[in-house]
Amino acid sequence: MRTHLIKPTIFLAVRNYESTSSSFIIKRFITRTSTDDPRRLIPSDIGKMYVVPKATLYGLQLHKIFPQTFKQQLEMFEECVWLCRQPTLEIMNCLKAVNTTIPSIRMVVWGKHGTGKSISFYQGVQYAWHSKFVLLTVRNAMDLARTVKDIQMSVYKEGRIDTPYHAQNLLTLFKHQNQLLWDELSKLTTERTYVWTKLEKTTEGAPLTELVELGLEKTTLATDCLGALCRELRRHSTKGDIKLLLAVDMANSLYGITKINKITGRRAPSDEISVIHFIRKFFTTEWYNGACLLVADKRERSHFADKFTIPLDTPHELFGEKGIADLDPFIPIETKNYTEDEFEQIYEYYKEKHWLANPKALTEEGKIQLKYLSVYNPFEFERLCSFN
Repeated sequence: MRTHLIKPTIFLAVRNYESTSSSFIIKRFITRTSTDDPRRLIPSDIGKMYVVPKATLYGLQLHKIFPQTFKQQLEMFEECVWLCRQPTLEIMNCLKAVNTTIPSIRMVVWGKHGTGKSISFYQGVQYAWHSKFVLLTVRNAMDLARTVKDIQMSVYKEGRIDTPYHAQNLLTLFKHQNQLLWDELSKLTTERTYVWTKLEKTTEGAPLTELVELGLEKTTLATDCLGALCRELRRHSTKGDIKLLLAVDMANSLYGITKINKITGRRAPSDEISVIHFIRKFFTTEWYNGACLLVADKRERSHFADKFTIPLDTPHELFGEKGIADLDPFIPIETKNYTEDEFEQIYEYYKEKHWLANPKALTEEGKIQLKYLSVYNPFEFERLCSFN
């Protein structure tokens, strides 16, 4: 192996003499960031790896809501290790700027398929969790419009359709992700009285946590409770009582097609689905001391593996005219394929974790072939390695 191929900025080279040979081998090491706390990452950490503690994984329920391929890695590696990349720091810098003097910051993570949009998204969620933001996370906005479990007509707004299954899932995740702030949230109160039925209501001055508990207990009230919670969170964020992050993966599906039928038999437009309406309200209502972290994903428009039709990747193409009108102004954050150094770093990590089972993949020639076949795309590289 030629020593000049080794990246000196990424790997350390040492001489390791073996007992059976007088020759030496070059041993490479994975470069770690100086800290595992995302709040302390700096530009010099780009291209290095850091560990996500198990307490963070379970606190954010990431082990349940990660994309399927990353769940498989968690099970195999028994740890969660992330690469610090440029989009990671861009998201974190935007969240650092959140305050009570400027309207909510809107970030749209976009890029070609497999370039790390969802992982960058969850890195931003992790940073917000460490920074004591109240989190409202939607793990897959497409599910809200495409997965139909149960529906009921809204009693609050005529013509609107409630989906209690999705509302309860969002409330459940909200409760899990904000456990460390639950006492603080219980001290925040509602601004108005919410009348749910003739017999049930939440009075003015009730704890916000009461809205969550009621929605989890009463399935038929879950959607309305979610709507009230969203409204109250924006109000308290604007007042400066909390910092708030709305995080939505595949967010362009909020403006896509649905599989929910109206009484007439026609498909309901997305803005008539109550849960989607509540989330889109964050874009059209001015509120302060918070941010929206959104991912634009082509799966709403085409199959992710489609390489033959004209690619749709940019926020304007994926959100459409209506979506861009609601979001504008927003900050686009592009994810790209690995750089040479990032590829080398991930390759060494996969090798250390025995994700490369084929002995040929461990050779310099094998590594070059993996670069060629994956075109430095993170998803394609991971899939190739899982079969080699």
